[in-house]
Amino acid sequence: MNIIKIISTLAFVFLFAGCNMMFNSENNFSGNENNFSVVRINVRGNGRTILPSSDNLKKIIVNAEPAEGNSNSALEPYEVNRNEDGSNFLCNINLPFGKWNISVIAYIVVNNIDYPAAKGSILFTAAAMYHDIIIPVIAPAAEGQGKFDYNIVFPDGGSVSVKLDTFPVGASPVYENNAVSGGEFNSVSVKSGVYFLTLKGAANGKTVTRNEIVHIYRESVTLAQYNLIFDLSEIIKVSGNVSIIKNGKPAQQAYINMYRTDNNDWLGNSQVDFDNNGCWEIILPVFDKQTNVYFRIEYTDAEGNYYDDIDTGTAAILYNEDVSVAKINL
Repeated sequence: MNIIKIISTLAFVFLFAGCNMMFNSENNFSGNENNFSVVRINVRGNGRTILPSSDNLKKIIVNAEPAEGNSNSALEPYEVNRNEDGSNFLCNINLPFGKWNISVIAYIVVNNIDYPAAKGSILFTAAAMYHDIIIPVIAPAAEGQGKFDYNIVFPDGGSVSVKLDTFPVGASPVYENNAVSGGEFNSVSVKSGVYFLTLKGAANGKTVTRNEIVHIYRESVTLAQYNLIFDLSEIIKVSGNVSIIKNGKPAQQAYINMYRTDNNDWLGNSQVDFDNNGCWEIILPVFDKQTNVYFRIEYTDAEGNYYDDIDTGTAAILYNEDVSVAKINL
């Protein structure tokens, strides 16, 4: 007999860039007469996928059914409740050697009612004392409604449209908004499933398009947030050169930070490229009026000592054109 130890942490991590989350456990298992096997369940997305929050995921149901050539009986479904602190699910099931279809259904609990939210499965052969497999648990359950929330920031005077198509694309859109209000949160109820999001924006003679795969889970909220200010704004480049010598030796690494003079607001920063004559460059949207700025530096010297918030004594006036700042020497 093999004992399959299932460890899962159904915790989604969202970058409006997407993700790949491996589950970790502090438990370390070593071989013994009980033939322990380890199964790590992985919630997997990618750079073009938006997944819902998993805050309400409270339990999983594990099923193991014999595959072709396996004469063993199916196991009883095994329920695993999430720990109170929201960390790992943990369970043990006895699994005879052979080929198995192992499936997992993740449930959320709303008003004390369990709703299947996501699922995944894998074809797995138990044939050794130890196994380390991954089960993607991202396919939405086929029933129920979820919510798609979105918030898009873009320049004044611009326009943005949002469209949500079934995936693969083919049928009519399930949701469309051709006049998105900038900075406002929007919410729409959508049937559980996988969708293709198309976002189009225009301002200042520029256009931008974003496409994502969106997962909607039953009784869950999927949130998409975008900031299109830089994509759709007129921009200026502020650049210059820095030389830093400490105790007769050049600095190892440095960053230059730019602040608004009248209220000390941080506007941006740039790493100094010491391999290219100490060059740096900060890109910003154009200002609506002449704006005074000043610069401070943080750096690490040749001995590894760190120096923070060093006033360079350098200032500039920014408006709607590129600015080259005088060389900074420290």
